[in-house]
Amino acid sequence: MPQMRVSNSPNQECALTNCAFLADADRSLLGPGGDVYVEMGGYVLTARADRRVEPGCVALNSIHRGMLSVSNGASIAVDVFSPSAAEKAGAAMVVFEVDYVLRQRGS
Repeated sequence: MPQMRVSNSPNQECALTNCAFLADADRSLLGPGGDVYVEMGGYVLTARADRRVEPGCVALNSIHRGMLSVSNGASIAVDVFSPSAAEKAGAAMVVFEVDYVLRQRGS
């Protein structure tokens, strides 16, 4: 899939899923089934269809936009993730970063 325009997640509930969202028609172009793995800017995300996303857009939460260094309205390449032979064999590296998504307000 070529370049897509970045937009906000459809709602707060979707933003907390850690998934990218595509219009139904765009999601169906990536293959059969529900969720699909996509690669954007060197990161792999789960992509789901959502009727509230405009065609040609990829809806990302603020964490995704920050790690990809993109803002709303920017263009980004969205490709189906195809693991290499090493990845298929299980060779991988995982880096975890933990932070608060919603900070509690002080009393």
